[in-house]
Amino acid sequence: MKSKPLLMFAALVVLAGLAVFLLPLLRPSEPIPAVELIENGTFQGDNQGNVSGWEMIRKPIPGSKVLAGFGKAPATAVFIQDAGGLKQMLKGLKKDQSYRLTLRAWRRGGDWAPKPTLTIGGIPLPLQCEKLPESADSQPDRNLELYTVDRLFRLGEGDFEIKLEVLGDIIGLSRYSEVWLEQVSLMPVRDKAKLLDYPIKAVAYRDRAILRAGRPETIGLQLSNLCDAPISADVELIAPKGVKVLDPLEREVSSWTRRDIYAPFIQAYGVPRKVPETSPSATLNWRVQAEKPGDYVFQFEVEGRRIESLTIKLNSTFEAKLENAAKASAVPPPVKADTGDIKVGAMFYPGWVPGTGWGWSLLDPYPNRKPALGYYDDTNVEVIDWQIKWALEHGISFFNFCWYRNFGNEGKPVVAWLNETLEKGLLKSSFIDQFEFALTWENHNCAGVSSKEDLLNILLPHWIERYFSHPSYLRHDGKPVLFIYSVDTFIKQLGGIDNARAALDAMREQCRNAGLNGLILTGEYRSNDRAVFEKFRQLGLDASWSYGMEKVADLRLRKEWNLLPDIATISMSWDPRPWQEYIGYWWTSNWRHTPQEFRKAADETRQIMNSWPEGSIVRHIVQLDNWNEWGEGHYIAPSREEGFAYLEAIRQTFAPNSPKPVNILPEEIGLGPYEEPYHRWLESQKKILDKKSE
Repeated sequence: MKSKPLLMFAALVVLAGLAVFLLPLLRPSEPIPAVELIENGTFQGDNQGNVSGWEMIRKPIPGSKVLAGFGKAPATAVFIQDAGGLKQMLKGLKKDQSYRLTLRAWRRGGDWAPKPTLTIGGIPLPLQCEKLPESADSQPDRNLELYTVDRLFRLGEGDFEIKLEVLGDIIGLSRYSEVWLEQVSLMPVRDKAKLLDYPIKAVAYRDRAILRAGRPETIGLQLSNLCDAPISADVELIAPKGVKVLDPLEREVSSWTRRDIYAPFIQAYGVPRKVPETSPSATLNWRVQAEKPGDYVFQFEVEGRRIESLTIKLNSTFEAKLENAAKASAVPPPVKADTGDIKVGAMFYPGWVPGTGWGWSLLDPYPNRKPALGYYDDTNVEVIDWQIKWALEHGISFFNFCWYRNFGNEGKPVVAWLNETLEKGLLKSSFIDQFEFALTWENHNCAGVSSKEDLLNILLPHWIERYFSHPSYLRHDGKPVLFIYSVDTFIKQLGGIDNARAALDAMREQCRNAGLNGLILTGEYRSNDRAVFEKFRQLGLDASWSYGMEKVADLRLRKEWNLLPDIATISMSWDPRPWQEYIGYWWTSNWRHTPQEFRKAADETRQIMNSWPEGSIVRHIVQLDNWNEWGEGHYIAPSREEGFAYLEAIRQTFAPNSPKPVNILPEEIGLGPYEEPYHRWLESQKKILDKKSE
């Protein structure tokens, strides 16, 4: 009978032992003491920008701010302006411990405006976005949004930085986004989560804009290590049938290089002269040879431990071998495609002159964007001749040049910025008598005018003498066409809409007196606020137009309103990451039309053009966005990415009865290369800037 108490005692001992082991597991999870991400459910800021242990990133507005218009949002939160953010170190994370991350943030801003991004240890975590109903303080084109995260993850052992950033706009421009961070918490949990993978980026490209069957060609893949982590990747090239690969198919990438990016200094935008590549990269090349012409698809398989596996496809057309290609001493004359009574033009950025603009070096991390002409100098007449030849043979008959008046030049004899391409290049082209050009007055980010007198007595006479009177300047009904970028800036500088209207009338009269039959004045707008077009009509503009980013649906809506003739713009892309990442350009959504999608947009645009009255300028002039905006990521000029495919799409829509031209590259007839001025400039910059950094 004595054994029963002994058994009960033994059971109690076992239960006590189990309790010692189980109670810590049953106890509710606590926040990691060393982290202390959240303080009393809100964030408090001081005058130094310290917010509950967080460090503000770039241009902070410390402290709390009432978030009006969001009924469920807190009255106290961290306010982050464009080009800002905050970060904190997560200390002492355990190797095999899983964590639950929760976050709530609010944003007010347009679709193009910067969105908040979240990273832990450099690894991006996706944010869930919920668009909220309009509120009393809503503003046009500014969404109300709630961003949340609620997920499990495992990062590894040690200290890791957490960041919430709003990637910003060009320094000096007004805000586009406002973000309020309400809550962040990190809790250890018993659930098992997968280790987060390190992201890598891959860009595939062809080394030439034209690949030909029967000769070795080079294709490449550039990998970027976005977190700068000690990772390796295995890459395999899978070639299509009918293509021989002349190098080993499989490669291993274990070393990464962070290149120096050099850019000319532009004081207005605070552009750095020398910055490191945002992510270390590695470039792989393969020599391939197709047996016969045709369309082929190459596939790159990228795998590795703790990296996101990738499959990258590269569509490549191999043209027929070029027969009897004799060496030439000059660019062969163009065979102009016939577009009938339609003039097809392309916006043209004149900044590709070594030492000006923002420079070719910014494109090094984007090898697919390299032009067919290489990193050229647009003041070289031969370079311009090639571009005009390719344009004319695919139905494009004019370039619309961005024209900038120099900073601080108001009220003085005209000095233009980035004007060498027009003056030394295009106007001296061997083919200028077959081609036209127009001006877009970029009056928003360079000098405008100081007064009506400055406009009529200094600026306009300069335009008339140098450009409007030139036989190759774009005309409609005998009148030169001027494209004004910022109508609001023009109105402001002229002292109001009535004064601005009178100034436009005076400009037309002055052109008539110069024997030019008048002047057609157009204003740029790329959204769909009907009030803007009402203002344009009140101002007395002859037409509206859009600098890219225009949808076919927008063209239809403008036609339905019929407030003002609208010159159609067809855009292939908008992807300004080179400038965003290296000079602080505004952050926007990135998108791209394939050549097939671009062709579809062109076909639909032509139908809309045909619906305007006969004789209207918008029935006879269409613009393409853009010929050569390599940095902003909208370009149709021949490149490594799609070769001549975008130009071919334009020919098929606007010159369908003209035969497909035999495209050739300079090196195929013994001309070029054209990169020497760029390399000479780059070496001079390296000598100066590398010495400064020692």
